[in-house]
Amino acid sequence: MEIVTDRLLLIPCSLDLAKSLILHKKELTKRSPIIIPEDWPSFIGRGILPFYIERLEQDRTEYGWGIWLIIHHGDKKIIGDFYLYSKPDRLGAVAVDFHMHPDYRNQYGFEAASRFLDWLLEKDEVISVTAECHARQEKTIGLFSRLGLICCKRDQSYLSWNLSK
Repeated sequence: MEIVTDRLLLIPCSLDLAKSLILHKKELTKRSPIIIPEDWPSFIGRGILPFYIERLEQDRTEYGWGIWLIIHHGDKKIIGDFYLYSKPDRLGAVAVDFHMHPDYRNQYGFEAASRFLDWLLEKDEVISVTAECHARQEKTIGLFSRLGLICCKRDQSYLSWNLSK
């Protein structure tokens, strides 16, 4: 399972890779043919990894419904990630979070996010995709708007977005 664009490769994080990121990141970084930046995964991603590992260990069908890596073909480098909080719920909704290294975000953010959202919405079990961002994240707000997401709720300083079939 992978998503390929002209410049990017999006792949789900395997159980083995997730465990290696926690237990053996230095060794993994040395041996990997893909550059794993020191600051990846993000602070939030590092916090999510143990829960993601637990999800995959309990149910192998969770693979593909968790962490996805964004890899730049030319640089052979991880430049970001997507995180799906779970499989689609009973209404077909799936929540996604998106992080990309600032050096790549302007140039590749739309390409990565649009292809990932297309892939999600091609799934029969997915009816809608939700996302959140801080109200001050102007670039993210612009990206979400450009992708066709609709801001449907403001909760203090956070905005909730939705894209439906």
